[in-house]
Amino acid sequence: MMLNLFALLACVNDVPLDSGSPVAVDDSVKEDQRPIVFIEESEYGFGELETIQISGSASDRQTPDDLQVSWISDIDGELGSGEPVLGFVSLRDPNLSVGTHILTLRATDPDGNVGEAQATVRRNARPLPPIIALTPGSPTDQDALTVEILEFGVDPDGGPVDVEYTWFRNDEEQPNRSSVVSAAGTIGAETWRVHVASVDSVEAGEPAVASVTIENNPPGTASVVLSPERVGGGGEPLQCVVETPATDPDGQALTYRFAWTLDGLEYPSELEDALGPVSSDWPGDTVPLSDTGLGKQWICEGWASDGLDEGPGSTAYATVVSFDSYGLTTIQDDSYDLPAGVIISVPVRITESGTIFGARLNTITANGDFRMALYSYDGGRPGNLLANSEPQAVVKGVNTALMIENFEAEDEWYYLCFVFSTTEEVTFKSSAYLDSGYTRLDYSLPWEDPMYDKPENLDALFNAWILVK
Repeated sequence: MMLNLFALLACVNDVPLDSGSPVAVDDSVKEDQRPIVFIEESEYGFGELETIQISGSASDRQTPDDLQVSWISDIDGELGSGEPVLGFVSLRDPNLSVGTHILTLRATDPDGNVGEAQATVRRNARPLPPIIALTPGSPTDQDALTVEILEFGVDPDGGPVDVEYTWFRNDEEQPNRSSVVSAAGTIGAETWRVHVASVDSVEAGEPAVASVTIENNPPGTASVVLSPERVGGGGEPLQCVVETPATDPDGQALTYRFAWTLDGLEYPSELEDALGPVSSDWPGDTVPLSDTGLGKQWICEGWASDGLDEGPGSTAYATVVSFDSYGLTTIQDDSYDLPAGVIISVPVRITESGTIFGARLNTITANGDFRMALYSYDGGRPGNLLANSEPQAVVKGVNTALMIENFEAEDEWYYLCFVFSTTEEVTFKSSAYLDSGYTRLDYSLPWEDPMYDKPENLDALFNAWILVK
């Protein structure tokens, strides 16, 4: 075996421990003529992976600066030699063989006088790894993981052996130190690894290793619907909505994917003028309003994914219908400077039944935000609130606001109301000479229900339309 030369380590302030006794080699040599040798302890124990570190001292009255020392094992032979440093000596050997050694520290002076001290050094032999099996071999998240010891590892030193379990989930060590991981502690697609080591009274041996991957369960079916089911072509967006989320047996977080077809063609890849879907709640779940008029029959299919597998798809359908614009259509060159927070109420007549889904307003500048609302007609003034829109930025020209709730219209009059967050010039005047009322409202407050206009009236109507399909 390769032996490591000891390192002679010393410190002026160190005091050697005097727990050993010199061993005489030649009783004919007087004690005051041979070197005095000590080993710090009489017995040592080291694990197989530990480095041997033993300290001692060697001194001589006649030749204190001219001693030769060596460390000798009765099994491995000489381990190293050298000279004391201020009387101190040290052995450092990582390769001492396993077993029980009689270690001798021998000092020789120039006259050949020898002094010795001995200690017992036991280097432990690590126990052998056990033979194990991790069951079941193809688990689901409904199965507990169990380690079976097929054969226990033995201790070469003949001592008793125990076992030690260390679990890792996706390479992260777990606190569990038992032979079982409960089914409740696992999730699909996780990798579980167990290290099982034999342990004697000193240390653990090389572990046996086994691992399994928890089978991933795909998510269930998500129920999707198209909103709206009857979409005004070119006038409103179409969204594929997850009405009932899918559930995942493994408890993993889910995402959703969508695919669209229009009149049997893949959207947008097979439609030359299509812009492509955009994101509302999930990526690609919404067809922009500019694309909804490209065909007649929309189909959306949606899938839930746990990041590894997708569940079964769910399909929803929508039909494109034409919509009518009702309102004031004659645009004059006049404009009116509206104060912020002033609600303008415009009476509009619907001449047939249908679904009111939006409203339009013409402006000649683009500053601030605007909101719109639909009220019932109550004797020449707004009555109950029927639907309203979220605030949106004003654009120059036609502004389209989608109502929060579609409302089934009858053949009758309604009031269309709008308000701006900042002063804005809007086109007004039309050929119809009905009064438009207005009232004050903080822009951030909800619409009143019911709302009555103040006595003050404008002398002309703004250009506003109700969109009905």
